[in-house]
Amino acid sequence: WARTPPAPDAWRPIFKQPGTELAARYGAAGETVSVYVAYYPRQLPGSELINQQNRLVDENGPWRAIGNGKRSVTAAGSNREIRQTEIRSGRRQLLVWDWYALGPFSTVNPYVGKAVQLYRQAVDRRDDGAAVFLATEIVADKATAEARLAAFMNAASEPLDAALGPR
Repeated sequence: WARTPPAPDAWRPIFKQPGTELAARYGAAGETVSVYVAYYPRQLPGSELINQQNRLVDENGPWRAIGNGKRSVTAAGSNREIRQTEIRSGRRQLLVWDWYALGPFSTVNPYVGKAVQLYRQAVDRRDDGAAVFLATEIVADKATAEARLAAFMNAASEPLDAALGPR
């Protein structure tokens, strides 16, 4: 997977005041995957990872969520629970996988995420974390898009975890 220029009309989730954002697109064999990471080095009022203002789509924007669920994905030899959502804008449809990365923990559940943050604050004196999103076009069918995201996640899982893991 090699980094490619971002699409001018690329989707990206809405996150309020992250410390650092990464929005990138990667391609291999004519297929592309977009990556978005919102990293919060510390939780402050108005700048929190798990917050009702942070969302997958802007309710006033062109994208609409049309279906979601949770699933387990195996990447680089380990299982990760992800949230899978289909979003649509006009004729374009994307499949999005996302999760919260909280040091050595990951979850899709915001309540579990808040509990992990409290645990890490008490035990490690850390409250940093990130929201990670992978997205790809649904062109032929959803299964092909799922396979593309799985292939990318398998290739990128270890570097992503190393970048987002305990600091």
